[in-house]
Amino acid sequence: MKRWIKLLDADCRVVRIKNEWVYPIFKNAFTSLETVSEQEIFNEEISQCQSIVVFLRNQEQRFVTGVGEYLDNSNNMNRSHTVNGMPGKVQQEMIDKILDGQILDRHFCPQAVWLLHLSKYFQGTVFIKDMSQAKHYTPLTMKAGKYINFKLKVPEFYLSDDKKLEKFIGKKINIQSIVKEFDSVLS
Repeated sequence: MKRWIKLLDADCRVVRIKNEWVYPIFKNAFTSLETVSEQEIFNEEISQCQSIVVFLRNQEQRFVTGVGEYLDNSNNMNRSHTVNGMPGKVQQEMIDKILDGQILDRHFCPQAVWLLHLSKYFQGTVFIKDMSQAKHYTPLTMKAGKYINFKLKVPEFYLSDDKKLEKFIGKKINIQSIVKEFDSVLS
């Protein structure tokens, strides 16, 4: 988890949608939720929230689309470097570095890291919802993803912590109860 310290040092933000506070996570309807948000608060202000909704996504799917988004956002990387929607040589070199943990980015980091980040500023109740519930917060259609053809074997270090989160989907729970699941990764 230490590898993600830069994310934990960044600003934390929640947005208000339909009188509920939502913690947007990259590749979990982030842009759609941002588009319809009515207000945003940062860092210490977050402690004033009564509860916060968090959408979780299957990390294997999220990793693949997150890697694709990272490649799209990287300098000199775009669709022209792909062959039939699959990565070209330069992109494959970047993918190999991502799979090896040499390149880290918020688009594909474990969602557990995002929750640890939120816990720095919020000690209350989170309502963990499956990604499919995001449609109740935004009228915008979620895209299937332009990197649907990518076939990546996701390294276990991207999946293990997020697997622990699955049991919380559909539950309201104090965020500290979730953080306790990751005590070993904080040391």
